[in-house]
Amino acid sequence: MINSKSLRASLLVTALCIACSAQATSIYLVSQGYYLPGAGGSNPYSGDNESVAVQLGGYGLLSTLSYTLPLDVLPRSGTGFFEIPPFDGTVPPAERLNFDLTVTGFSIGAPTFLILYGTWTAVSGLGSYQGVTGGGLFSTVINLLSGSVPPSYSVFQGEIEAVPEPATIAALALGCSVLLGRRRR
Repeated sequence: MINSKSLRASLLVTALCIACSAQATSIYLVSQGYYLPGAGGSNPYSGDNESVAVQLGGYGLLSTLSYTLPLDVLPRSGTGFFEIPPFDGTVPPAERLNFDLTVTGFSIGAPTFLILYGTWTAVSGLGSYQGVTGGGLFSTVINLLSGSVPPSYSVFQGEIEAVPEPATIAALALGCSVLLGRRRR
């Protein structure tokens, strides 16, 4: 037979596990903009000024994409972010998802399109993306015959998890220990 103290302890442990568990969600982002060639010996290219046209999933709205890739040898690694930029540029963005990306391959579509594809991994964030982990796949299509600043289209898809911060877990543990320590009067 289960007494009330062990039942209360079981319920509290279950509630703590649910509250502390990571909450996974899918994210799918499509952006379009311009692929800006960079300068330097490693020939970096930047997907600056891309606007998110479609967002499915995620934890908060993201409106712009920026990333930098050195285009010299495979695999190519770079960094980037999705964010909602501040209106005046003086404060940090409310929502931001920083990521590392690795181009694992490329192909030529017709004679005018370069297609880069690979993986991305979330590394940090702001707002509802703070403490997010996860990653997925990405691809970028660049129209090579459109002048010196060719249009580009990017697709990012994957799974991300919001991991509770240590302070939240500590507060929940303290609350559970207080409830478990109470004696019945």
